[in-house]
Amino acid sequence: MTILLFISLLLGSACILSGYFRFIINDNGRLKLSQYHFIDSLNFVAKGLANGTQNLLQFKLSKDAISSLMVYGGCIFYCTGFVVDPLV
Repeated sequence: MTILLFISLLLGSACILSGYFRFIINDNGRLKLSQYHFIDSLNFVAKGLANGTQNLLQFKLSKDAISSLMVYGGCIFYCTGFVVDPLV
């Protein structure tokens, strides 16, 4: 594993994780762990990605749009790392 692959996977993981957490926290910045189960938080993320993508297509920069950009950016880092690493 080269350093380029390691850095791209690290950046991709950080972007996806921070985008995920931005979806499931409330407006006060708090997360009630007793209320959120894994399936519920995946539901929030799926709805947030759908709303964020819709806002991005309408050129609106909302909280969901920024979070979906972070998740999409993390996916791009992952793909870039796996595509570029065998070429190096």
